[in-house]
Amino acid sequence: MNLSIKLLSIFTILALSGFIFVNAATEDTINATVTFQQIAITASDGTISYGTLAASASQDTVTLTDTQTITNTGNVAEDFDVKGLDPTTGGSCTHWTMSADDSPGANEYAHEWSITGGSGDDWNVFTSTYEEFASNKAEDATAPLDLKITMPTTSDCMDAQNVDVTVLASAH
Repeated sequence: MNLSIKLLSIFTILALSGFIFVNAATEDTINATVTFQQIAITASDGTISYGTLAASASQDTVTLTDTQTITNTGNVAEDFDVKGLDPTTGGSCTHWTMSADDSPGANEYAHEWSITGGSGDDWNVFTSTYEEFASNKAEDATAPLDLKITMPTTSDCMDAQNVDVTVLASAH
């Protein structure tokens, strides 16, 4: 083989190699997205009126057809927790305290919750710490929540009591 053909072959190979390397990318882009986690709930309708009740009487949202619906309005799966609060009054008398069980005493009321419509013994006594009542609720999923109050055996205060509860959402 003559020298010029060998040189031409070598130059051709080098030229093609250079062409391949020149066209090779030295960087590329990876497309990435992220969404900010939003934890949120709504309670519908969010208001309960137990009415005026006698000493030791009970009332619940099942009987009142006022079951509360808790909805995950966030963008991740959530767990729902609930806790009771000591009541406040609109008047000047001392408010009641929340009983630790379902048998209240003087100036002490019982407040309970259920997710099964209060059937049988499915009532849980509220405490002042959060208790889970629904787990792993997807976005837009709902959970029912019924409440039940049992009045004090006697009371020094005849003013209306705000017997509120707090519902908390957290990421599952």
